[in-house]
Amino acid sequence: MATGPHPLFHPGWGRRGFTLLELLAVLTVITILVALVAPSMARALQSARATDSLGNLRQIGSALVLFAAEHEGRLPNGDGYEYALRDYLHSSLNIRTVFISQNADKNPRVQGSVIPITYSVHGTMLATNPASGGLGQLVSAPRRPARLILVADGNQAPNNFWQANHRFQNPSEYVYGSYAQFTEEQLKTPLDGSWGGRGVGPDQASPNAGWFRYCNNGAVAGSMTDGHAELIPKGQVRAENLVPF
Repeated sequence: MATGPHPLFHPGWGRRGFTLLELLAVLTVITILVALVAPSMARALQSARATDSLGNLRQIGSALVLFAAEHEGRLPNGDGYEYALRDYLHSSLNIRTVFISQNADKNPRVQGSVIPITYSVHGTMLATNPASGGLGQLVSAPRRPARLILVADGNQAPNNFWQANHRFQNPSEYVYGSYAQFTEEQLKTPLDGSWGGRGVGPDQASPNAGWFRYCNNGAVAGSMTDGHAELIPKGQVRAENLVPF
């Protein structure tokens, strides 16, 4: 009986590798697919981080309301408000992460017992009120609590270990103004995003105090005084979002 290879079988059959041309074609297809998918993945990741940030702001908003309920209806002082809310958050274990936006320009550096924070608070609502023992304004005082931004993405100060400035309070005519100074049309008109007297600040890191950071696909994440959180695209922040009374 013959023991050699079958006459129709060739030792090289079934083991041919890719040619250089075929390999280059495969790599080209893979490169094109990655180029098509990468932007979508980046947007999805940023959206997921924005959702996480909104969750943080809901927690902070709820903690502010709980704090006020135990302090004669008054909000805490904005300087160090993160410490005032420690006992009112859902879990004390997340105290060093709940105040950080996942879309922060840079992770704030922690110095000793400092709680890292990338959110800023309203310059009037959480301003020290001597008549109230150093606390802020009444949480029930705003005319339109569902529209008034209480906490939001704030510009991170490079000269402060990338912590956010405590307050957004520029331009002063909006934060410290009253409803009597504005027509209904003016209250509803979006503010421009330019640097200057009628702007709401730049979106890059800045040492200038208290302006918004539009880091969520071009939107600022904010917690309203009624406790809900939302994203407001750049160019759609209105006077009613800043004027409290």
